[in-house]
Amino acid sequence: MDSIRQMLSRYVPQLYAYTASSPTIDQSTSDKLDKLIGVWEGHKYFDDHCYKQLRNPSTIIATGKATEYAEHARYSAEIDKEILTTYNGYKKQHQEFERHMIGQIAALEGKIAAEEARLAAEKRRQEEQARQEQQQRKSRFDQKFEDSGPDRKIPSLFETQTFPPHHPPHPHPPHQHQPPMHPLQPEIRDEDLFPKAAYYELPAGMMIPLVQLEDVTYKPIKIEDMRLPRPEPPSERLVNALNYFYNFHPTPENPRDAEGWEKKGLVDYFAKKMEILEAGLEAEVALRAALQPRLLHRAEVGALADPEARPIAEVLLAHVADRVAKVALQNASRSHEGIVEPVEGGEVRERVDQFRGIGSKSDIYEEYRKKMSNVKKYNRFNRDF
Repeated sequence: MDSIRQMLSRYVPQLYAYTASSPTIDQSTSDKLDKLIGVWEGHKYFDDHCYKQLRNPSTIIATGKATEYAEHARYSAEIDKEILTTYNGYKKQHQEFERHMIGQIAALEGKIAAEEARLAAEKRRQEEQARQEQQQRKSRFDQKFEDSGPDRKIPSLFETQTFPPHHPPHPHPPHQHQPPMHPLQPEIRDEDLFPKAAYYELPAGMMIPLVQLEDVTYKPIKIEDMRLPRPEPPSERLVNALNYFYNFHPTPENPRDAEGWEKKGLVDYFAKKMEILEAGLEAEVALRAALQPRLLHRAEVGALADPEARPIAEVLLAHVADRVAKVALQNASRSHEGIVEPVEGGEVRERVDQFRGIGSKSDIYEEYRKKMSNVKKYNRFNRDF
């Protein structure tokens, strides 16, 4: 019995202290707990030391926590050590990754700076080269002649030029000023490649990039994917031609007139054109001369077949063709082909000859038609009876 009392004296004060210190306890419960302590003291259930502890619940709670911390101090130290070791490992990995990323970022920034410097130098070089070409290029229209007229400018592609009244109706480009140099190509944005016109007004070549090699069946093209081709710089051949054109200087073989135009600029062109025309005419005359004896021989042979026909004496081809047609018509009349006598209007024919052609000689196709018509009538007659 004493052992049970000692065990209860150890745990009852702790239970009472945690119950009395609960934040949810009200005044009536607190009064009941005080009354319970009085009952325990009256019946002497516990010793005096237990009742002293029951009167100080906060001291009991503090003492219990200190005892619990002392009992679990070893386990707590082991757990703290394990957590600290894990944290230090993560911290080391993070620091290594941070150093690696800082090095990568520094390398990329160095590459970007070098590329920007290279592009800037390339742009400056192109601008300087274009400026030098613009200064060095001299148009052939910059030449000043003693008999040159007043200065006039060449209009750009988006301007209209107004000429004085004394100029011809189709004015030529003037010669005093060099044409405006094209500026550097501006940067083309993706928005500039969207076509402004309707899709059915665009050239068919814009659909080629939208057709894949593996497309073997019909697939409708997405209109929103159509883009204009990006402008390309002029080819080297075109640049050389422009340089040759603007750097050309007049020579004694190519003199200029008062307006600055070449006097003999088209002489070679017209000479070559006349040479080709003359060669074509000569070939045509030679072909006619080669064919004329054959045509004359055929016409004479056909005419001599008729006893009443006279030999053909004409030389011209038109007369020869006329004679040949007449001889062929006479030969056809003798073989009873075609019309021999005039056809009388309103001539009555049998039903089987209603669609027969004109002429005295029967046609093989008409004979076959009449024969088959009679056979059909005979078969229909036998079927009815």
